Amino acid sequence: MIDVAYVQRMSRYNRWQNENLYDVADRLSEAERRKERGAFFGSIHNTLSHLLWADHLWMSRFAGWPKPEGGIPQSVSLFPEWENLKAERKDSDARLIDWADTLDPKWIKSDMTWFSGAINREVTKPHWQ
Repeated sequence: MIDVAYVQRMSRYNRWQNENLYDVADRLSEAERRKERGAFFGSIHNTLSHLLWADHLWMSRFAGWPKPEGGIPQSVSLFPEWENLKAERKDSDARLIDWADTLDPKWIKSDMTWFSGAINREVTKPHWQ
C-alpha cells in the first residue's frame, strides 16, 4: 500500500515530467501539436488536454475540485488554446502538490465510491489504489 510520502513524491514527479513534456511540446508549431498522429486521442494537444481533464476528474473525487465538463469524448477539447492548456497544467500541478502536502494518512486507507461514466456504474475502491 502507498503512503503519504509516496503521494507527495509522485505529485512532484508528475510536475517535473509535465514541465519537461510541455517544454518539448512548446517547441512544436501549433500545426505539429494538432497533427493527427493515430494515437487514441489523435494529436499531442488533444492527448495533453485529455490527461489534464482526467487529473481534474480524479481530483474532483479526491479533493473536491470542480468536476470538468463533459466526458471522455469532450476531454480533448476542454482546453482548446495552447497557452490556456499550459497555464492550467502548471496551476493544476501546483494544486495537486498542495493537496498531497496536506494529505491525511487515514484518507489513503479509506474507501471511495464514485460513478464511472466509462463503465456506467458505481465503483468502490480504497483510495490508495
